[in-house]
Amino acid sequence: MKLTCAFLLLAAITLSEPYCFVFRHEETDDPSVKCKDSSDGSYHAIGDSWRNSQCGDCGCGANVGSCCAAMARPIAPENCVAMLDLQRCQYTVYRKDDPSVPCQAMASVGK
Repeated sequence: MKLTCAFLLLAAITLSEPYCFVFRHEETDDPSVKCKDSSDGSYHAIGDSWRNSQCGDCGCGANVGSCCAAMARPIAPENCVAMLDLQRCQYTVYRKDDPSVPCQAMASVGK
């Protein structure tokens, strides 16, 4: 029974990608700057919004900060793979055995 519950929890986490998370404010010398982006260490003021280096859309609220994946993750056919280009914040789906051959995503998860 425990194994079944663990499997279902893992499946739910996997299917919930892309994701969002919240983080606590940090104390800084400037009282208006409270949010530290964990992906690149940059600081942001309350009210700011930004796209971070991991293609997350983030915001600094009055009490907490938050980041969410900026785009849906494509579901690739079995012989293909979906890779996130962090420079363009876009997914590319291509064949595992030949990256020069594009694949059609079957669906997308999230966003």
